[in-house]
Amino acid sequence: MQVVGRWHVTNITGDNVRLLGTKILKPITEGYVLTRHPEENIFGSYPILPGETTEVHSDFWVIPPKRKEGEDFKTSVVLIDQYGNEHKIKNVVFTGPKPKEPKKEETPSEPIHSITDPIEKEIAAVLKAEANRYKECGRRVGGLGSIQTTIQGKSYKGVGTEWREADSPKNQTITEDESTIQISSDNAQALLNLYQKIKTDERKERYFSALFKRLDKNTEYAPVGYLILFVSFSLGELDAVLNGAVKNLQGDKAYGFSDFLRLLDSLLKFRHSSFSSENLDSIEQFLADVKEHSFRIEERLAAIRAYRLSENG
Repeated sequence: MQVVGRWHVTNITGDNVRLLGTKILKPITEGYVLTRHPEENIFGSYPILPGETTEVHSDFWVIPPKRKEGEDFKTSVVLIDQYGNEHKIKNVVFTGPKPKEPKKEETPSEPIHSITDPIEKEIAAVLKAEANRYKECGRRVGGLGSIQTTIQGKSYKGVGTEWREADSPKNQTITEDESTIQISSDNAQALLNLYQKIKTDERKERYFSALFKRLDKNTEYAPVGYLILFVSFSLGELDAVLNGAVKNLQGDKAYGFSDFLRLLDSLLKFRHSSFSSENLDSIEQFLADVKEHSFRIEERLAAIRAYRLSENG
């Protein structure tokens, strides 16, 4: 269950204050906190200047869910500053999303047997299998269909939950030792295996055309755009999948674009060495057109650049 808060926070001290953590008290759940830059409309781990009021975003994933879709959720929220001080906001009511209106027409299901191109047929079959997997292990339970993350030998559905050590000087935005982390998916591997069998450029173009055509909010595959991201990223087509998602998937009613962003955020955290400097620039440009919560993506971009400078001199 995703719980999102938007706050106006005032610094009544004479020093800069940074918010480094947040949690809700019932059930106890740690979350993300982002503060608006003092002069720009961007969010990250920025200071709140003395005497100033600024916007703060908090985001939590409560597992398992404590409310049904549409129900309100009442709890207390704590914001934690760099000194470890806890600032409690009591009895906050998070308003549940309004029940969706019944669709006049269900999104049509693509009949696999009617697809004549053998490459497109295989791609559609795998994406349909992933859509079914997502129904069983999707956003409702904190999963991402067939995506699994293994951290130091322990497996988690989806990309797991991020925990941070309060008041720590460590770099907790990205994982420095990537060898301890593995993100995998049998359905993604099926699509990657299919690509490896393709020998000609013309057939490779058909492969990506079939894949990106289904990265669309008006298709049954909207909920599994994250899988198309995972495959495209693995094949060096990050720019193309970012452009397709922001144009054709954003604004969907199946939370597909949000899950797309969630996986991108985790790839930056766990597999940051696989992103080129050009990729980081492309992601930053992509974020300029994103109109919804983008997790910690901006923060991770800055952390990756800083980490590379510290390692390479």
